[in-house]
Amino acid sequence: MERTRKLADTAMFAGELMLRAGADIYRVEDTMSRILDRETTWSHEVVALPTAIYLTLVTENEKGKEKDALSLVKRIDSTSINLNTIYAVNHISRKLCLGQIDVDEAYERMVKLTKKPLYPEYLEYICYIFVSTGFLIMFDGNINEFILTAIAGTVLSLVKYTTKKWGFNDICINAATSFMIVVTAVLGAKYLFKNVSVDLVIISPLMCLVPGVKCTTAIKDTLNGDYASGGSRMLEAIIISLAVATGTGAAMALMGGILR
Repeated sequence: MERTRKLADTAMFAGELMLRAGADIYRVEDTMSRILDRETTWSHEVVALPTAIYLTLVTENEKGKEKDALSLVKRIDSTSINLNTIYAVNHISRKLCLGQIDVDEAYERMVKLTKKPLYPEYLEYICYIFVSTGFLIMFDGNINEFILTAIAGTVLSLVKYTTKKWGFNDICINAATSFMIVVTAVLGAKYLFKNVSVDLVIISPLMCLVPGVKCTTAIKDTLNGDYASGGSRMLEAIIISLAVATGTGAAMALMGGILR
């Protein structure tokens, strides 16, 4: 039974890491099932949802006649987008299934993924600035708009960092961030730079807040027949988009008279 529990824990941990990293439901269930298939005499069922994973194993006991059942449930309270984690867990599971590593080593490697971040936290916030200005270049903005967009991107990073430290949820974070982006763009166009397109300066950093990967994953889940997951993830993407729109609209209503 100890060997059964170890393999079940490894499969559950792999599914948890992938689901928290934003993997689609089919990939999570397939990876867990392949790990459990190392023991061909066991029957198992894996059900993954955006907020929970359910795993049940049925195996013969030492007597060989009676059967033992093992059920595990894991609550997923938060998710993000981390493609590197999805790749790493897939890579580990493939090595495990091919017999290149054992269960203990596979589990230890996955634990290391949680202890060693791929990049320092500050790099994420620096990238917001580069992504914002990158979109401005793609939209054919001028040098003044580029500088103002860099300032708006910096404000985006600062607001995101502050609201996360304060424990705000994603809805409040995106609403507050979009609000401050618009305020920064309008004040910058009024008092710092002349003849700039406020629309471009606002849209460019807002692109960092668009839940594009969540929408794509929701569509993929739906096409794979996981309608509950696809529907819930699409609803999450819509709510985040509404939060961005609310923050932007509120700031436009508040600051709209300044540019007149």
